[in-house]
Amino acid sequence: MNAESVNNQVVDQKRKNMEAAREAQEKAVVYRTEKRWKIFSWASSMLIGSIAGAVAVNKVDLPCEARILLCVAVVALTSYTVLWLDFNRRSLFSALANLQAIENKLGIYESIDINIVSQPFWLKIVSYGVTVSLLAIIAILMILIPCL
Repeated sequence: MNAESVNNQVVDQKRKNMEAAREAQEKAVVYRTEKRWKIFSWASSMLIGSIAGAVAVNKVDLPCEARILLCVAVVALTSYTVLWLDFNRRSLFSALANLQAIENKLGIYESIDINIVSQPFWLKIVSYGVTVSLLAIIAILMILIPCL
């Protein structure tokens, strides 16, 4: 084997490794996007359920201390959800940055995944946290109305 063929093999192996890394980062982007949706849908279902529960509780004479405990539970659920959404947001953008860097090294300048950071995507990222927070505020207000 001459030096040129060894060099070509090394270059080919580096390219294969970069393509494998790109595929792994694409999977990470898909995973984080799906994970954020699952966290959001789970939490929003729980918060909508808590609003329905608040309507049912308002028909029962529940002491204000118990209502405050329910509000603490809603705040805990919301805080945990927002933390997980933020963690997954940061992980998603890290995977996107890694993917972009790998694509630049591979010489791929037009990718379907690059469009994921467009305006509607940003709105979705922000709307998850805002929607969960608004649902929590509504749930807390519904729970506390009889105490006010």
